[in-house]
Amino acid sequence: MRLTDTLRRAFEKRFVKTATDKSTSKTPKDDDDDFEIPFKKLLIIVVLVGGLLALMARGYRSFTNYVDNDPAFCADCHVEQTQYALWAASDHKDVACQKCHRQTREEAVNTLRRFVFDAEVGDDTKLHSPKVPDSSCGQCHLNNDSNWPEISGSVGHEVHVQKKQISCMACHARAIHKFGAAIDSCVDCHESQVIKATGMEDLHCLACHNFISKEGSLKPHREACMECHHSENVAVAQFPSNAPMANLECWSCHHPHKGSETALASCRPCHDQVGESGLHKKHYDAVCTDCHSPHSWVAGPQSCGNCHSDIHENRGECWSCHTPR
Repeated sequence: MRLTDTLRRAFEKRFVKTATDKSTSKTPKDDDDDFEIPFKKLLIIVVLVGGLLALMARGYRSFTNYVDNDPAFCADCHVEQTQYALWAASDHKDVACQKCHRQTREEAVNTLRRFVFDAEVGDDTKLHSPKVPDSSCGQCHLNNDSNWPEISGSVGHEVHVQKKQISCMACHARAIHKFGAAIDSCVDCHESQVIKATGMEDLHCLACHNFISKEGSLKPHREACMECHHSENVAVAQFPSNAPMANLECWSCHHPHKGSETALASCRPCHDQVGESGLHKKHYDAVCTDCHSPHSWVAGPQSCGNCHSDIHENRGECWSCHTPR
């Protein structure tokens, strides 16, 4: 039996009352003639309704994709605003807004009302949340994605995110859309750690503190200092291999976050007993670097001659007679 015959019989049984007069008999062909037109109408309705539902489903998927994944949806409101222009010129310009900015169900409904009906929903700043959850950042920066810096294991994020539980946006909210100088993010918490050393005032924190390094600590290594000094044509310090402090990091003595007068640490906290005897006792009020050349820390006759003009000539090293300690 054909499928159409089966459907027609089911329609006949459900919607049509059969005659009770058994004396009246009809042939199968008579039945076909009676229901041919109603069945065709039903079939057309079913096809039309199915097609309409399919179009609605396709339209719903397209609209949902537009709302959830297309930056053009956001541009409907933000295209003339600063944040959209900055995003379009940022490193995140190929990342859809919706990948980072997540909405609650209530926020999504408000956004839909505003977009479709241009309805007032109260304070526009509460139309949807501007916050970006840490999980949005993690989907790229904690996923070994070669397109983005991997932050897992980096010393800066280990201190700030894992130990201090600081949200990504607390530091990066300005930088992503470039709403302000990136250094402001650091100063929010480290207000007293502004660089004050002469010649370094304009350096960003990350110029010295390698946030994404996976070795050591946030304190700068000597190599970083030397590289910067070389690129800026600043005299590069020489460290003789036999210098008594050749293995110390620069920050052991240099404190750029302090004023210029105190940027060079005092030697005495480490050499606390040096002034108890010999020449050091006699010259205790002098500045250590007046005699000891920085980075080699060797004192020679030329150092003594800076103050003593009556040096004995050709008598060898001063301390062959004058005990320094």
